[in-house]
Amino acid sequence: MKRNRIFAGLLALALVLGLGLAACSKDDTQDVTPPVQTGDANKDPQPQPSPTLTEEECKTLVDEKLPEGYTSKAAGEVESSDIAEGRKYKVFDVMGADGKKAGAVAVDVESGDRYNYGEDGKLGEYSDFPLYNPSSDAVCDWNGVFQNGGLSVELMQADTTSFEFEFSDDTAGVARVKGNTASYNDGALTFTYRDDGSIEIGGSLKELAGTYTPA
Repeated sequence: MKRNRIFAGLLALALVLGLGLAACSKDDTQDVTPPVQTGDANKDPQPQPSPTLTEEECKTLVDEKLPEGYTSKAAGEVESSDIAEGRKYKVFDVMGADGKKAGAVAVDVESGDRYNYGEDGKLGEYSDFPLYNPSSDAVCDWNGVFQNGGLSVELMQADTTSFEFEFSDDTAGVARVKGNTASYNDGALTFTYRDDGSIEIGGSLKELAGTYTPA
């Protein structure tokens, strides 16, 4: 009987030790379980919205093209696909000194491009705007090499207000743009962009004057 009691005690002790080891093993497994990633970690970065021009910035773009005595007034915002799909525009009514409306201009809030805004609510080219003046408002591409006999000139436009030029005789400088015309050094050289794509050059530097055609 005594031997049976000893055997039973050893069996109970073995069971206790076995349960303790199992518990330790379970706890160790929990400690090394890797963290679970959330769904947000696998999402692609969301595209940032394009910057848009403020109403004041759009008004400045309108006013800088208006003849003296004319002013603009904000007339709301429209969304139109007349020029490009789903674009938004700030609209400005333009008035003369007498207060009468002379037309309206719409400005693309992303690109800053100007358009004529008709009475029917349709957008058209800025050249359709009643106060458009080709000598001051035309947008020309002052880039390229142009030839006039034995002379040539390369024009390199930096922005809408100026371009660099360099003649084959090494005369060089920066001309200021106004519509389809440009001037250098108070008229020492003048540039006129003609409808056929040629450049008429004049000014006090007579040796460089003439009509230059694309090379």
